[in-house]
Amino acid sequence: MTNKPAPDNQNPTKKPAKDLAGIVLLERYRLIRKLGGGGMGDVYLGEHTVIGKKVAVKVLHPQYTEDKEVVDRFLQEARSASRIGHANIVDIADYGQSEDGHVFLVMEYLEGEELGDILHRDKRVPWNRARRIVIQVCNALQAAHDKSIIHRDLKPGNIFLTTFANQHDFVKVIDFGIAKITDENEGHKMTKTGMILGTPDYMSPEQATGKQLTHATDIYSLGVILYEMLTGTAPFDSDSFMGVLSQHMFDPPQPLRERCPDAEIPEVLENITLKALAKTPEERFATMQEFADVLTAMDEAGGGPPVTVPVFRPVRRHSDGGGSRTVMLVVVALAASAAILGGFFWWQSRGAGDGRRAAGPAPGNTAGPVADPVPPMDPPPPVEPPPPVEPPPPSSVLFSLSVNTPEAVCTLESGALTVVREGQKTTLGKDSVVGKLPLNQLEIVPQKEPVILKISHPDFEDLSVPILFDKNLSIERVLAPRAKRPPPTGPAMRPPMGMETDPTGELLTPDL
Repeated sequence: MTNKPAPDNQNPTKKPAKDLAGIVLLERYRLIRKLGGGGMGDVYLGEHTVIGKKVAVKVLHPQYTEDKEVVDRFLQEARSASRIGHANIVDIADYGQSEDGHVFLVMEYLEGEELGDILHRDKRVPWNRARRIVIQVCNALQAAHDKSIIHRDLKPGNIFLTTFANQHDFVKVIDFGIAKITDENEGHKMTKTGMILGTPDYMSPEQATGKQLTHATDIYSLGVILYEMLTGTAPFDSDSFMGVLSQHMFDPPQPLRERCPDAEIPEVLENITLKALAKTPEERFATMQEFADVLTAMDEAGGGPPVTVPVFRPVRRHSDGGGSRTVMLVVVALAASAAILGGFFWWQSRGAGDGRRAAGPAPGNTAGPVADPVPPMDPPPPVEPPPPVEPPPPSSVLFSLSVNTPEAVCTLESGALTVVREGQKTTLGKDSVVGKLPLNQLEIVPQKEPVILKISHPDFEDLSVPILFDKNLSIERVLAPRAKRPPPTGPAMRPPMGMETDPTGELLTPDL
């Protein structure tokens, strides 16, 4: 639905899929030209062969059509968007599989521009325009949440701006391909098939650590988008995947007006954005509707009801946190004791001085002035109690990991991990083998820094999984099959004289 092709980030070594322009799917949808592409499929401008209506057709890459789990994840976008049925969410008209095996879905054709392209070109958006865009996204996502659907991959590239009923910047939220259905009837099936869990720049802290997700994860992602629209940059940036995730989990975002002072961002809007970016879900807005309401309450001059920004509570990153806490408690206790003793001696000296004044004049000097009465004694200054001591972390946590194929190997791609086997601790470093899958009840020492596990199998694409081992975890993932070259159908032929082939059998044309 965009005129700008997207890079294939999931498998950069894969050859481009065959251009399907010109074919007709199920005798109804003619593909005219490719509009863009991604890791799972390509999007084409199409038309209905009977009524001539323009449509956008997303076609799954052929190497995935035999994998039921991947097909189900692809068609999840159709089921989710159709189930919501909101004006600010792209409409899915049809989906199916053609006789020659192409799995596809048909969407409304949108003329306009992705928010991601606007930010790439203009860097940032005026605050009042950004506010109006985000209100519409809130309305769309509130409708999704009301249907127990979490988007999980909200980013500027999935927010499309078009014109509708003479309204410019009319929002269409797209790409519910990795949406999560949270109701009891469908949630279990979809939580088992987590192939892609979001885009690192826009992941919530709980999403980055693989914790159970709620509607608050979409609120955080939208807060990141609003921050980027107002300042021209995302709140967190790093040269590495893990660096971005670590900042989402541990670092406070820089205040917007400090990051971009010339953008003239109203203080109320800055506070709204920072509240949406709270580290814990409970400190964000309770719902997308509440998020939209505070934005709607702002006036054209930037004023509005006050919004309280949650206090950032730094998270310890080092394993010696217990020793630091003990030292802090000792310092607080000593300070409290010093305050109490100081108050006592101050009271004693105050009482002694007042007693001398109340004794009156010296004997024989009856004409002297009468002494002032003893003033009331001031109470000692209040002493704050020391902070409560947190319970110690568990000595170990249990970890289980399984995928959709046996004999896959799990290695440590980034970070360090201490595994306990038969009472013996073994520290694993980069590229160390954790074990063959499935891993059942593996005992691991808790840690404060996340790691990345890599799952490998010769017949499937490698999959990287970021995990924070701070509690018992049980995770299931789906590996995508590797594209296979079809075997030759005819007898082997030697290339003509002067022609050579590469190791894959491709004919190489000699330089002339």
